[in-house]
Amino acid sequence: MEQKTKKSKLGLIILLIVLIVIIAGTLGYYFMFYTNPVNTYKRLLDDATKEAMVALKEANTEKAEIETKLKANIELKDETVDQKIIDLINKTDIISTIQFDKENKQMTVKLDANYDSKDLLDIELFNDSKNKKTYLYAKDLLDAYLEVPIDDYSEIEDSYTATNMFMAKDEESAEKIKTILNNELIKVIKEEYCSKQSEGLNNIYVFKINEVQLAQEIKSIVTNLKSNNEFISCYEDANAVKESLENIITGIDESECVESNVIELNVYTTGLTQNFEKLVIKMNINEEKVEVTSKNVDDVLNIDFKIVETTENKEITGTIKVSGDKTNQTVEFSAESAEIGKIYVKADLSNKQLSVMDQIDTSNVKSIEELTTADILQILSKLQASGTLDTLGLTDIF
Repeated sequence: MEQKTKKSKLGLIILLIVLIVIIAGTLGYYFMFYTNPVNTYKRLLDDATKEAMVALKEANTEKAEIETKLKANIELKDETVDQKIIDLINKTDIISTIQFDKENKQMTVKLDANYDSKDLLDIELFNDSKNKKTYLYAKDLLDAYLEVPIDDYSEIEDSYTATNMFMAKDEESAEKIKTILNNELIKVIKEEYCSKQSEGLNNIYVFKINEVQLAQEIKSIVTNLKSNNEFISCYEDANAVKESLENIITGIDESECVESNVIELNVYTTGLTQNFEKLVIKMNINEEKVEVTSKNVDDVLNIDFKIVETTENKEITGTIKVSGDKTNQTVEFSAESAEIGKIYVKADLSNKQLSVMDQIDTSNVKSIEELTTADILQILSKLQASGTLDTLGLTDIF
C-alpha cells in the first residue's frame, strides 16, 4: 500500500514538473516572440499588409456610388480674408454624389450646394470616355444638357483603370503578392532600428530610422520587387507596375535626404496579453517637429496631431476622428493655431455597389458652341432671380 502511495506521489510530481515545463516554455516563447520589439513590428507589419491588400481589392469595384456630405466651420484670424467668404463657407452644405462604371468608362458627378437651407447650386456632369462625350447640366438654369468639348480623353480613360494596374490576376496571385511584399518589408525591421521601454506590463516598442536609412531601405525593397519576375507576373498589368517601381527608384535617387531628419514609431501595449493601446509617430523634418497619436476610443479612431515650426515656435494642433463602417463613415477634422484660427470640417461618406449606373437622356443636347447670346442672358437672368449671384457676391460683376 505504501509503495502504491509513493508511485502515486511520484506520478503527481512528474505531472507537475511536465506542466511547469510546458507553462514555462509557453511563457518563454510568448515573451521571446510577442514582447520582442523586432518580432512585434514584424507582426504588426504582417497585419498591415493583409489589410492593405483587402482595401485595394475593395477599391477595385467595377460599379459603385459614393456620396459625400460636407459641412465646415472656420474662424480665421487673418483679417485680409473677406468675412462674406467665411460666412459663405460656414453656411453652405455640400452634397456630392459620384457614380462610376469602370467597364464602360462612364462617370456621373452630381454637386448640390445649399446656402442657409436655400438652393445655391445643383449641377451634374456626365462623362462617357468610351464614346468620348461629356455633358453638363445645371438644374433651373439650362433647358438641355450641354456637350462639353474635350480634346484629349486619354488621361480620363486612364483614371478608370488606375487601380486595376495594382490588381492581381487571381486569388492565388494576390496571396503570392502579399507573401513576397511582406517578406521584403520585414527586412526593414532590423535590430539597429528597434528598441523597447518597459514599466511593469506596459511596454513601448520603438522603431527609429533617419531619412537616409529609410530612403536606402525603400530603394532596396523596390529594386528587389522590380527584379522579381514572380512578383511582377502576378499583376494584370505587369509593365505598368514595373514602370511605377522604376519611377519610385528615380524619385529616391533624385531626392536629397538628411540624416538629422528622423522618423520614430512608438507602439504602446498593456497587460499580460500585450493589448494595443496607441501608436505615436514622431518626426523631425528640417525645421518642423510633427507628432501624431492614433488610438481607438469606443470604436472611434482618434488621430491627434501637433506640428511645431521650431524656428518661429509656431504650433498647429488638431484631431481627426473616424467612425462608422466600410459603407457608412463619418470623418471629422479640426485644427487650431494661434496665428491662423480654428478650422472644422465634417464629412459623412457612404458607398454602395451598383448593378447598373444611372444614365442620362441625351435626346436633348446642345453644344456649347451653339449657345446664343440670348441663351447666355437667360442663364444670367435665372441666376439673378435665384439669388445665387448675390449669395456668391458676384452681383457687381454681372
